[in-house]
Amino acid sequence: YRVVARTLSKRQFRPEAVKTRESKRLQQVLAYVNDVQDGNTIVYSGFSPFVGSGDIVGSWSFSLNVEIGKRLPASTVASEKRFTPIAFNVSQLYNEVKEAIYGLRIPEVNVADRLYVHGQEIRADRYFLAHPLARPYPIVSEAVVSKYKERPASAIRYYQCIEASSWNGDLITSVYLRFVLTGCYLFAEANYLVLSPLKEEYRVVDSMQQNPSWHKQWSFAPKSLLVTLKWMLFWWVIIFSRMSDRYDRAGERRRMRAMIKEDEAFDYGAVESIRERESSGAYRQYFQKLDTQMYMRTIEKQVFDTITEFLDEHDIDTSELKSRQEMILNSGVIMTGGSIQTTSMAVGQQAVSNVQLQKGTSAGTQAPGAAPS
Repeated sequence: YRVVARTLSKRQFRPEAVKTRESKRLQQVLAYVNDVQDGNTIVYSGFSPFVGSGDIVGSWSFSLNVEIGKRLPASTVASEKRFTPIAFNVSQLYNEVKEAIYGLRIPEVNVADRLYVHGQEIRADRYFLAHPLARPYPIVSEAVVSKYKERPASAIRYYQCIEASSWNGDLITSVYLRFVLTGCYLFAEANYLVLSPLKEEYRVVDSMQQNPSWHKQWSFAPKSLLVTLKWMLFWWVIIFSRMSDRYDRAGERRRMRAMIKEDEAFDYGAVESIRERESSGAYRQYFQKLDTQMYMRTIEKQVFDTITEFLDEHDIDTSELKSRQEMILNSGVIMTGGSIQTTSMAVGQQAVSNVQLQKGTSAGTQAPGAAPS
């Protein structure tokens, strides 16, 4: 109580007051973790590239011919004529979206550049790995980011990440955008992810009294006595075990280095983040669910409006895009209940889903082209 309740609760904790003595190796690891937190490159393992961003709750995509000019007003010409489309690159479109998102003036929303590369694809790529026994670079140069922004590779993709951190960082909503120009077509995709609040076990400290009653203190006596006796009788076992743990970690590092040297297809990627692993997978309050929907729908509307205006300014026909926009916005995923993770969901016209729900859970299967509501 003296240490935990009086210094580690959310009302009492002061990060700047923490004094620690780290070894040189630990300082290097912590510096690397800090760079990863703010880095522009994610080296991932497994199927989903969006490591650390939580669960995918929706997505949409479309392809549009950008070599069809918009029509001239009917009153100015006798027969149908079209403008000549103005060429553009995807960097210009990304910049327009970024300015539009910041134009919303939502303090919690931030826009960042991200490169995603699979951990088995970087062994010989010095953009992402200095040498086979090194850790992947968490930050690469802007020139590298720009290269893959315009010309994505099969295993290396650029995404514009629009992230809303709310509830003091307890709830993070992310929208990942990607644009690709292939021939005469513009391909656009968006993925929606939610990183849910932490597990309830991490909140126990906030309910603890700073000065427990005598009755509460006496209730600790049996447990304290058992711990004391354990240390008195087995101190040598506990100390030996902790020393062995240190040697085991050193041995694990040696085995890892040997594995990297032997396996040319070694996977350097991360499966999940610590924050993601310790998330609860459920909303704690009803308003958190509403806030997630608010951020998604607001960002989604602004993105579509920006794309339409940008293409209009480049004399490109947007009639098909507007119909797609209406379909996506009106055929959204409605998340119900407290759980973020789903197993089945049906969305859109003539979509059907037959699911048996258990008490306290929600489920669904998403139809192609649907977006969060």
